[in-house]
Amino acid sequence: YKPLPDYSPEQSFRDGYRVTARFLLWLEVRYNSSVIDRLDQHLRHLTYREHRTWIECTGKTLEQLWKEYGETPH
Repeated sequence: YKPLPDYSPEQSFRDGYRVTARFLLWLEVRYNSSVIDRLDQHLRHLTYREHRTWIECTGKTLEQLWKEYGETPH
């Protein structure tokens, strides 16, 4: 078992499972508990479109969310 890494400004949502997992947990707390399930459904049904899907699930683009996460990672 490896704990999730603390946020670092050098990270990106493209950096791998542990960095992304921490970001996804932040999304669940910050936005809603169904955001991961909604993203999963889009991926499973091949309807995922990066900009549209994130806006539909959270009201913001992935880039906007990552910026917000960097400003308030806790």
